[in-house]
Amino acid sequence: MVGSLHSARVLPTRSHHSCIPELEAALSDPSTNVPSTIPQLLADLHTRKDLGVLPPYPTDDASKPEWNAKAKRRSDLHEKYFEQANALLVASIPKRSGPQRSTAIYQAWYDAEVSYRTKPLSPDILSELRFNVLAAENQLTHAQRLQFVVMARQTMPHQLLLPIIRSLASDSGTAGASFDGIEPYKLWCEDAPEGCRSAILADIQRSQFRTNKNVILLMEEGEHTELDSPLKEQLSDPKVRQDWAQSQRVAAVILRAASRNLAVPVKAWLIELTGKPGCAADVEADLLGYLFRIGDPTAGKLLSSELWDRKDDCGGQVLRSLHAVRYSDELLPVISKALNSPNPITVTQAALFLGEHGWPSCQDLPWQRLESLWTAWHDRASELQVAPMNFSAGTNPVQQAAQLEQAVASALAHAKNWKLSTAEIDRLRSGCLTDACREVADGHRILNL
Repeated sequence: MVGSLHSARVLPTRSHHSCIPELEAALSDPSTNVPSTIPQLLADLHTRKDLGVLPPYPTDDASKPEWNAKAKRRSDLHEKYFEQANALLVASIPKRSGPQRSTAIYQAWYDAEVSYRTKPLSPDILSELRFNVLAAENQLTHAQRLQFVVMARQTMPHQLLLPIIRSLASDSGTAGASFDGIEPYKLWCEDAPEGCRSAILADIQRSQFRTNKNVILLMEEGEHTELDSPLKEQLSDPKVRQDWAQSQRVAAVILRAASRNLAVPVKAWLIELTGKPGCAADVEADLLGYLFRIGDPTAGKLLSSELWDRKDDCGGQVLRSLHAVRYSDELLPVISKALNSPNPITVTQAALFLGEHGWPSCQDLPWQRLESLWTAWHDRASELQVAPMNFSAGTNPVQQAAQLEQAVASALAHAKNWKLSTAEIDRLRSGCLTDACREVADGHRILNL
């Protein structure tokens, strides 16, 4: 029987309802390792036994009140059966031992924590359940411990949870790209950044720069001269530059931890990348972010070159990456000028970037760019009206102009650091050449970077 319970399915040769006694017995049996789905499954089966299957939502308005009433009754009944199933599990905990006890404790806590959001429970009961899980956490699975930490951080002192977080990070390693692998490091870096940074730096050197890029980017910025020599080796190795994943990892280390001693080889790599066909936007953004971090005087010129000279959408991709991994106010003058770039895709992203980060003093520039577009396309507004959205290279000039109008309008109307007056909203709306732009002005449409 224990083996059959590890499946969330009920055997097709038997009635669903006939499983109810067996499942209830399993919840009370201290020797059974109860899957987390059993209380929910029991509540589902009981509810279906009493009320049958809920019919589809009606299409006619006259039938909807009756359907809603049935759905409410069904929800209330389901909650009652769920509480009964959970009570059976809680009552069995003192009789259990080992992993079965830990799993039951975890499930009882989880069910109580979730139901607390809709039905208030005693804070004392919830607190006791949380500390019970904390005492038994070393017998839980990685996923259960992580789930507990993520939820318990909302109510428990973080220092109590930090040992579990460090253990989870150690268990998951730094090479995995999954949520389970990255989230422990994220929590660790939030609560104890110095210890987290030291652990990541140690892993970077131990793994020869195989640490996951997203883990590396969790570090605070700093200059670590101990990485100068191994980083120079990576930068001088052609295989690293040809390996897409490894080049991203090395670039992330450069962004967060490289010293200014590496400026020359970093610039050489960046120039090599921008001179090639294709686009390595994430790597370019990391290298540019490093140059801005160390105050390199050529950083602005190199970014401007990317935003003005490329004939594809790489400049826009670089802006999105810089927004994600390293924004700084030093970027604003370069990106403001890029509103006049000959590349419409880049201009679109530059406008959205200014809407996200620009200060009120930047407002005039999007207005000027928008009015310039209105003047150029005034007699062809009907063409813009039917142009589909397609934020990629290769779209035709009509599509690009329609997208640009929406992007600049969105940057103005939904900026993070300024708010248009009623008169300015009227000015925007009356100038719009397309319905999509007017929807932006009215607040019904927002474009994001």
